[in-house]
Amino acid sequence: MNRDALFATEWAAAGLAWNYKKRRGEQTPADRQAYAKAEDEARKTKKGLWADPEPIAPWDWRSGKRSVPSATEVPNPTVSPQGELPR
Repeated sequence: MNRDALFATEWAAAGLAWNYKKRRGEQTPADRQAYAKAEDEARKTKKGLWADPEPIAPWDWRSGKRSVPSATEVPNPTVSPQGELPR
């Protein structure tokens, strides 16, 4: 396993990376298997991002497919609809 693949596998094992399946063709079969196994174990043990019940894949986040409201959609309870602060 090369150095980059080793780092990617360690990140996946810690729950800090997704197994981006579109890139599997760039990995050796052994690296692909190790990376998938590391992510599966992180998911089972709810490490890192897998502790979230509904993690959002980075490619979904970037394309706007977010299941959480954006900052502009969340009302600020300390500011009135007219933009006035409570007294």
